[in-house]
Amino acid sequence: MDLEYEVFERVCRQLRTIGDGLAWRMFGYERNIIIALSRSDPAGPMVDKKGLEREREIIAEAWRDNGEFVLHHDSTSALRIGDVSIFGKDGGVLLREIKTNDRYRDKAQDRKILDTVNALINGGPLAAGGYTLIPSNVAYRANMKGLREILILAYQRGIQGAHLPGRRAIVAANLASAPDHFSPQQFNTRYAVETKRQQRRARIHSENHILALNSVDRAARSPAEPPWAIYPIEPELAVGLITDVVFYTVSMAPETLLDALVEVGIQGRWLQQLDGTEDPLKPLLQVSMRTGDKLSYTSMNVIELTRLLIELVDLPTWCQQLSMLLQADLPAGTRPWTYFAGENIVWC
Repeated sequence: MDLEYEVFERVCRQLRTIGDGLAWRMFGYERNIIIALSRSDPAGPMVDKKGLEREREIIAEAWRDNGEFVLHHDSTSALRIGDVSIFGKDGGVLLREIKTNDRYRDKAQDRKILDTVNALINGGPLAAGGYTLIPSNVAYRANMKGLREILILAYQRGIQGAHLPGRRAIVAANLASAPDHFSPQQFNTRYAVETKRQQRRARIHSENHILALNSVDRAARSPAEPPWAIYPIEPELAVGLITDVVFYTVSMAPETLLDALVEVGIQGRWLQQLDGTEDPLKPLLQVSMRTGDKLSYTSMNVIELTRLLIELVDLPTWCQQLSMLLQADLPAGTRPWTYFAGENIVWC
């Protein structure tokens, strides 16, 4: 039963990540909107859900009567505030919490919608966790071209590695085409050998303190991560990433990141040993920056480092974003969540 549950849970996430891709598209690929609308508990199973029939009626009525597209939040993993988003013909979006009987409306849920919209428009803490979205004038840059080329070569050859800018090593594999080139034993050996080769090229020398992440089973895990469905790659490759038929691993020497931070005046210190035993719930990196007589500091969690590895964000761009944050004049006690400018240029 445990195995069956894990399979169904994984398939459910893989299906909902398609809805996440549609959500990102409908909201203009604005990560701040997705993050804001994700600050609540995830949706449960839709089977036997009370109110599901009424939600479907609202969706059908909006399209039939007004020609309005409605995004059903339960069909996504990222949208967790409100039940639906109704996209009006005038360009506006209406978030609605739907009840079978309006006499039993939950005022707390309605307040959460209003507070979220207010935080997006006027700033201030989000609904859960107390994070405040901090806009940046740093343009988002990510090596999507390099990733696409590597995934295409992995489809042709079964396994493909490369050394990318920022001294990052990447190795991709395609399980659909790999049997045409390798036996199972050869595949495992070849993947390990290629990983070591690319790590040497990226000047990654330590095996016990290394930044490394792989794409396996990341579909709909975190609302802060762009879904594979919006990556600018061939649809077949996106489906492969969603279902883990296609996967890749990116690694980087921890000192590479610290050296890049020094270039923009930031001092960094690792808070955990990066040997596979890291606690994802605890900060990994502490950073500080002195501006005149002011010392600013914060800690970074695994979500921020995911951008560098899985999203392949340009390393100098990532450092500039962090420098901007540390120099920002934020009120005491603010829990910042920064987002880049111009992400839509990359994803659309």
